Amino acid sequence: MNISLTINLFQDFSAVRKKKAFSIPLNVTKIEKISNKKYLLTVRYDLRFSKLWLLDGELKEKLLTEKENEKDFIVVDETPFRADGAGWTNGKRTRLFLYDESSAELKPVTEPETFTVNSYTLIDNGKRVAVVGDDFTFKRAGRPGVFIIDIETGKKETVIEEETMAVDTVCPYKNGLLIAATKAEKHGWNERPDFYKYDLSKKELSFISSNEFTLHTGIRTDVLLGAVRANKSVGDTFYTGIIDGYEGPVVRLADDGSLEKIVSVNGNINDFDISGDYIYYTAMEGTKLEEIYRKNLKTGSAECLTSINSAALDDYYIAEPHRIDFENDNVPLTGWILFPKDYEPGKKYPAILDIHGGPCMTYGEIYYHEMQVWAGEGYFVFYCNPRGSDGRGEDFSDIRGKMGTIDYDDIMKFTDVVLESFPDIDKDRVGVTGGSYGGFMTNRIIGHTDRFACAASQRSISNRVSQNVTSDFSWPRGFDSVLDSPWEDIKASWNQSPLQFADRCKTPTLFIHSTEDFRCPIQEGIGMFNSIALNGTQARMCIFKGESHALASKGKPLHRVRRLREITEWMNRFLKKAD
Repeated sequence: MNISLTINLFQDFSAVRKKKAFSIPLNVTKIEKISNKKYLLTVRYDLRFSKLWLLDGELKEKLLTEKENEKDFIVVDETPFRADGAGWTNGKRTRLFLYDESSAELKPVTEPETFTVNSYTLIDNGKRVAVVGDDFTFKRAGRPGVFIIDIETGKKETVIEEETMAVDTVCPYKNGLLIAATKAEKHGWNERPDFYKYDLSKKELSFISSNEFTLHTGIRTDVLLGAVRANKSVGDTFYTGIIDGYEGPVVRLADDGSLEKIVSVNGNINDFDISGDYIYYTAMEGTKLEEIYRKNLKTGSAECLTSINSAALDDYYIAEPHRIDFENDNVPLTGWILFPKDYEPGKKYPAILDIHGGPCMTYGEIYYHEMQVWAGEGYFVFYCNPRGSDGRGEDFSDIRGKMGTIDYDDIMKFTDVVLESFPDIDKDRVGVTGGSYGGFMTNRIIGHTDRFACAASQRSISNRVSQNVTSDFSWPRGFDSVLDSPWEDIKASWNQSPLQFADRCKTPTLFIHSTEDFRCPIQEGIGMFNSIALNGTQARMCIFKGESHALASKGKPLHRVRRLREITEWMNRFLKKAD
């Protein structure tokens, strides 16, 4: 790979004259060439209005008028009908189409039109496609199936029936398909996928090996840009990122079914590709920002190829994470602490406890912007991976029916250890914050203890009864997390609802939420805000219009700046007033 050549070619592209190749009368989101003149198109298809491409004359005009008259209305007749980051999905499907450039023929590959595609992979040299998806007209399958479709004829072969397995990955593998899937019988939706092979000639699915790793890299940070590759199949070898402890390496599936680590860094590998004897990867190593690396898979030698972000942090204080090992209930746990800028031993400092989302996510030792900002503001910042976090196996991460109990105990024990180990932290000036699950836990904390001087609850959950029937994850994942549905056992949901304890809250709390957060809908933040305010506790709420659940990491730059400023100023107001 010649990085400089690639960049130069890109820079010179603007001088090249652009010539229209062809036009598609549909909302195309991806184009993949499968032969000289044929293309596989991924289309975002509206069941009511995308058929305009088939109409003309009076019928077309009538449907166009109907579409215009409907633009101010949202009617739902299926579930789910919205998805975080994707908006309103009612009546929308992802379909595959074949376009023949030589004849200008456009025809659907996936039928019927109500069938929606989650993911696909080409097989048989582009003659067929393996699809993960399901057909629905009212309630979508909780577990889509796997199908093989002939691109030319549309003939469909069922590999895995809908609702039988939770499918994570499908890709070419040893003249067949590698399928990572689970029946989720032991750990529910947190259960890691096992490996199976589908023999294309025998049409048989056989078990390869069990697995306890999440098949993607994902140590938590708020500075990633772009997509993250989960896995890749090269020849007869399957490669994937995993979360192992608090690092994100890349592994390959060995012939005996085990996962063999091929490249690892002190941090996280975000994306990768294989070319010949080399693996190229983007990674965050230590507290460095993302760069491109290369490793020779034969010799083991590795090198950093770029310095794109090397100077970005030169003028800023960067706190190095100090690891803290501790135990709770005889379970070994890990956390970290960042020291404040210009730290002077013997001087008292405020501190902020930061709680990750998930709960099945992981903190590590890589750069995290918001925490570094607070360290630069003069705070100790501490964070940990309580039970429920990823990277330690399924038993460790499975806290279904126990959210806010043993994980709460772990976080409080960690806080005790930090305050005992670092006496320069002023125990009366400690704040707490977190988003998503971290927001849920922040809400839980303020209803159970007054030890924190202030809190900032972000994109949170307050009522598991309401959240589990309004979230885009409500069924079946939400029910699974509390081990029952609200109508079968409302106590199971209510007992894990921070709103239950809102009248006990005395901690001044900032709530941050987004209007288009469909994962933890805005009423969750409003409910907790109103409840503690009605009981006389100081509160503030900042609402971001048009943002999704991913505001903190993928929101508009101005909104991300405002969010961080809101939290920082709230912490300063209550934790620095004695300075």
